[in-house]
Amino acid sequence: MLTTTGARDGLIVFWDAAETNRATLAAALTAAGLRDCVPVQERPHIALRQALLDCGDQFGMRVHGKPIEYKQTVVDDPERNCGFEAIRIIRSAKENRYDRLYTVETNGTNVVVVRNSPFVGWTSSHQWTTPDGHVVSYTAAAEAYLTERYRHYLDRLPGSTVGAVLKRAVTRHLHGVSLSRSGKAYYLPASSVGQYETLAMPFRHSDDLRFGWFRWQREDRGFEQIVNALRDEVTEVISVVQQDLQHCHDANRRLRADARQNRMIDLDAAHAKLLAYELALNVSVDELKAGIEHTQGLLAMNALLSVSA
Repeated sequence: MLTTTGARDGLIVFWDAAETNRATLAAALTAAGLRDCVPVQERPHIALRQALLDCGDQFGMRVHGKPIEYKQTVVDDPERNCGFEAIRIIRSAKENRYDRLYTVETNGTNVVVVRNSPFVGWTSSHQWTTPDGHVVSYTAAAEAYLTERYRHYLDRLPGSTVGAVLKRAVTRHLHGVSLSRSGKAYYLPASSVGQYETLAMPFRHSDDLRFGWFRWQREDRGFEQIVNALRDEVTEVISVVQQDLQHCHDANRRLRADARQNRMIDLDAAHAKLLAYELALNVSVDELKAGIEHTQGLLAMNALLSVSA
C-alpha cells in the first residue's frame, strides 16, 4: 500500500498495463476522483470477434487445414447487437471458393447461433459432454462457450487501452509528467499522491494491472529532468494550438466551436499544472504561463471572428 509519509516532494510512478477488468478499473478511477477517465465498454463486434477466434483456437476449427475468416453481418440494432458469418476460403489457380459455414449473432449479452453450428462438420456426433458431465447439442455448447467468452471480452480491457487510460489520468488530472518518450515512468507531485494511492489500492494483489512507485525528494537526482519534462509538455500544448490557428489563418477559415473548446481545455489543464509545479517545486514558469495566456487570447480572437463572419 502506498503511504504519503516521506513523499513530500512527490513520487516516480509506473505500471504494468495488462488486460484488466473494466468494472474494477472504473471503480478505482471513480474512488480516486477520476470519473472522467473511466473507459467505455468494449464494442460488441470486437468482443464477439475475439470470442470467435478463441472458439477456433479451443476446438481447432479448421477444415482441411484451411482457416476460417469472419465477415461482419448487418443486424437490426447495431448499438446493442452484432453478428459474424464464418467463411472458409479455398483458393485455387482458377477461382476461389467461399463456403459459408455458420452465422452467429449477439442478443444482449448472449450469443446465438443463427445458422448451423460451429461444431458441425468437425465432429462425427452432434452431442457434446460439458465439463460437469451434461450432454448437450453442439449448437448449445457453441452458444454457451461463445457467450462466456463474449461476456469476458465485454468486461475486459486490453492492456493498450488500460495504459492509455492511466496515462491520461496521471498527466491530465493528477498533474504528472512523463519522464521518457515511451511513457514508462511519470513524476507525480505530492498533492496528487493521495489520489494515486486510492487508484492503485484495489490492484495491490492483482495479477492483471500492477502499479509501482518510489518516493522522490528535491535532494534526489532528476529534478532538472522533471522540470524539463514539464516545460516540453506545456510547450507542445501551446505549439499544437498555435499551429491549428495558423493553418486556419492560411486557409482563411475558422476553428469549429467544439475544436476551440477542446483546445481551451488543453490550455487550462496546462496552466493548472504549471501552478501546481510552481507551488510544489518552487520553479519559475512565468514565460510558459505568458505563452498560454497569449494563445488563449488568439483562440478568443478566432471565436470573435467566427461570430462576425
